[in-house]
Amino acid sequence: MSDKYTFLTQAPVHRVIGVMAIPTIISMLLTSMYNLVDTFFVGKINTQSTAAVGIVFSVMFFIQAFSFFFGNGSGNYISRQLGAQNTKDAEVMASTGLFYTLVFSLIVMLLGWFFLEPISILLGSTPTILPYTRQYLGISLLGTPFIMGTFCINNQMRFQGFTKYSVYGAISGSIINCLLDPVFIFGFSMGVSGAAVASVIGQICGFVILLIMSQKEGVIHYTHRRISFEGRFVKEIIAGGTPSISRQGLASVSTIALTV
Repeated sequence: MSDKYTFLTQAPVHRVIGVMAIPTIISMLLTSMYNLVDTFFVGKINTQSTAAVGIVFSVMFFIQAFSFFFGNGSGNYISRQLGAQNTKDAEVMASTGLFYTLVFSLIVMLLGWFFLEPISILLGSTPTILPYTRQYLGISLLGTPFIMGTFCINNQMRFQGFTKYSVYGAISGSIINCLLDPVFIFGFSMGVSGAAVASVIGQICGFVILLIMSQKEGVIHYTHRRISFEGRFVKEIIAGGTPSISRQGLASVSTIALTV
């Protein structure tokens, strides 16, 4: 295999499992981290704001499900191609997977804005909670491209074997959100909207940091020149990502059912 893309082939099995598992756990907890931090600070405002954050949590699960669909779907193919020393296809899939993720995230964001109130009611908002849900969800949707892009890059890096880099963006975004929450909520008196703004800023920072990590030596770099619209890449994403979206999607459905 080329030295440019070295997957953990010579490390002991128990070490490989540990190194690969920890970033996976962190990435799957990322959405919960954002929600828990927001809930902690928003809980000091009023019960309606706290309820709004809980209601929007199911939307974050939905976003995470599709993020893992694209990230795991493309990442699975990338790892197999690197193992087969077919680095060209791996590089094409990396940029293609991220491109489809960002396009889909923009669609989700626009549809969310267009059907903001019906979605809020569907998720379980009562008349008293609805204004807070609309505020929080409306701003949170701004971070959709960044949080989905973060999950996609995170998973692709894990499949390349660069687990250390994949964690940086996830952790940094959560830390920034934690630091900014009290500033926007209480310092700027923005209430539940401040929590959403802090989350979006954290998601943007996490995404940017992961893009910077992708420029490290050995990591597949992203470029628009490698984006492909060939059907075989789409099929590979669907084949590799369907189990992930099925698993994560059930979490979203169960959260909505519990909230209602």
